[in-house]
Amino acid sequence: MRTVRLALLLTAAVVLTAACEKTADSPGKGDTAVPYGGAGVNGSIGSTPGYLNAAGADKNPNPAAASAPATAAVAALTGLALPGGTEIQVSGSGIEKQLVGFITNAAQPIDKATWFEFDRLTFKTGSAELEGASAAQVSNIATILKAYPAVKLKIGGYTDNVGDSKKNMTLSSERARAAMAAIVAQGVAADRLEAEGYGDTVPVADNTTEEGRAKNRRTAARVTAK
Repeated sequence: MRTVRLALLLTAAVVLTAACEKTADSPGKGDTAVPYGGAGVNGSIGSTPGYLNAAGADKNPNPAAASAPATAAVAALTGLALPGGTEIQVSGSGIEKQLVGFITNAAQPIDKATWFEFDRLTFKTGSAELEGASAAQVSNIATILKAYPAVKLKIGGYTDNVGDSKKNMTLSSERARAAMAAIVAQGVAADRLEAEGYGDTVPVADNTTEEGRAKNRRTAARVTAK
């Protein structure tokens, strides 16, 4: 009799131990398995495959990876067909599509108020030196001008109102000329382009905020012939 009781006690102990291990290591009854990247039952969001239990406990074996910030989405590029069978890669609302739309719209007259802002043209801080990432858009503008040989452009440089106005005017002029020179270097005749700096005299946003100042620091193009 004692032997039977001892066997029953040992069996119960084994069952209880197995149940505890299951609860600790995997989502069991009452747990909700949610892949990271979506909201768990407690509203938590992660970025690495794993799951959250009903109490919101992190089951990811790599906590550092789970807490890493998500990478910002990069705007997708799409092909834009040009005369002659050429295709360039552009962003959805970038200057390239706007320019081609304006050039090919016979009902759209040329005026001095319609400017198109470069969206992938950047300079080193406080300098008129183009950053390497600008090369793709410079090449695209040159390709558009080659596809539409009657088109001429004016490049305008602009700054915010921080610092000395005269220095801002000089910097904006140098940047406009640098953008023009980069396009000419791609094989476009210099007499089809002109450049001018406007400094901080033509703001498009509020210079009292950082967001507004960022919008005012820009380079744009205007069609002068098509």
